[in-house]
Amino acid sequence: MRFFSRRQAKTQAKILNDDDNNNYPSNVKFAFNTKAHLIEKPQPYPPIKNGLVCTVVFLDGENVNFEVDRKALGKDLYDKVIIHTKLIESDYFGLQFTDTHNVEQWLDATKSIKKQRKTGPPYTFRFRVKFYTSDPRNLHEELTRYLFVLQLKDDIRTGKLDCPSGSDVELTALSMQAELGDYTSDEHSTKNVFECRFLPDYKHTEQFEQ
Repeated sequence: MRFFSRRQAKTQAKILNDDDNNNYPSNVKFAFNTKAHLIEKPQPYPPIKNGLVCTVVFLDGENVNFEVDRKALGKDLYDKVIIHTKLIESDYFGLQFTDTHNVEQWLDATKSIKKQRKTGPPYTFRFRVKFYTSDPRNLHEELTRYLFVLQLKDDIRTGKLDCPSGSDVELTALSMQAELGDYTSDEHSTKNVFECRFLPDYKHTEQFEQ
C-alpha cells in the first residue's frame, strides 16, 4: 500500500481556513503511526476573534486546526476535514469527541458545534471510522482501506477489539509486510515486530515476537 511510510506523524498542529484548503497539495501523504491513539493533545494556536478553532486528531496521529464560524454546524467542520484529506468515500467516517461525562460522542452534522461541545476552547475531535462494511470489497478507494486498517489496528492495540488467538500473528505479519515489504533476514529482526506492534501490551510478549 503506497500510503504506508516510515515518516513520523506530524504533532505540530496548523490552522486551515478556506484559502488553505483550496491550495492544499494533491499528493497528500499519510504516515503509519503505531502510537496514534496516544497523540491527542492540541498545540497552541492564536485566538480567533469571529470564529472557532477546532483541533482534529487524524488516525495517523497528525493534529490539524480548522477555523470555522462561531455558529458553524458539525457539517461545516466535517466538510473542511474531507477537503483536507481528499477522501472520496467519506460516509464511512465521522468526528468523535468526549463529553463532560467522559462518554464518547459523534459530532452531529445538523447541530451547532458549540452546543454539542460544552467545554472549550480548545475543541478537540478525533477523525474515526463510524460505519463498517460487512464486505471489504465495498471499499473502492485505497485511501479508505488504509484508514480502515489504521482504525482497526488502533482498536486492537487499545483493547477495544479482541483479536482471536492465531489471527494476531497473521494480522501482525500482514501489517509488517505492508509497511516494510517482504521479509529478508539481512534487513529485518524481532525489533521490527516491536515497532509494528498490533496487540495490547499484555499480549505483545517476547515469545510472540519470536
